Amino acid sequence: LSTIGMENHLRNGAYFRARYTDPKLPTYLGINEHYKRVQVYARSTDKDRTLMSAESMLSGLFPPESNDTTLAGILTTLGVYDGIQTPYATVIMLELWRRDSGDYEVTLSQHHQEDELVVFQMPGCNKTGCSLEQFHKLNQQYELTEKQYFAHCQDSWPDFVPGLSKNVIFMLLCLMSLIFVSLTTTLTVCVYRLRAASSLHGHGSVYRIFA
Repeated sequence: LSTIGMENHLRNGAYFRARYTDPKLPTYLGINEHYKRVQVYARSTDKDRTLMSAESMLSGLFPPESNDTTLAGILTTLGVYDGIQTPYATVIMLELWRRDSGDYEVTLSQHHQEDELVVFQMPGCNKTGCSLEQFHKLNQQYELTEKQYFAHCQDSWPDFVPGLSKNVIFMLLCLMSLIFVSLTTTLTVCVYRLRAASSLHGHGSVYRIFA
């Protein structure tokens, strides 16, 4: 998706925000101006272009909603969140550096537009950063096995079918399709045989009349 395309979708999202979230307008749909997952469901095809279109649209509809909550979660997990909402378009940088000594160091910093770079001091680490061993120890409680990762991150259907994976739904749909095709084929064969039997019975009657 081009930059112009993202800007267009951002403007579209802002338009929908003004149209549907303002209780003073007749087009108000009862949607909260802040994102609530029970009110809004976004869906896109699995293509980079369309995913970026959806993200741009939602960024215009709920300006910093996806940004600040995500960054707050990251900063909280790393033990440096101060409870202050991060401004829109803030960048969090988690970097791995190799020092002249050959040791590896992890640094965490925040940048917002023209503001000065903010370098965080993570718990148990010095002001410049954490050694790779320190960083691993700090976040060891959040480690997941491959099985746990896929269990937590598997795609699921919207909330009206909680916990039901798309693979299961796909298999059920395939099974239903096969049943439908089988029933349709069986009914077609039955109707054909009934018509054939009726046709033979009629010809038999005509033969006896003219015999």
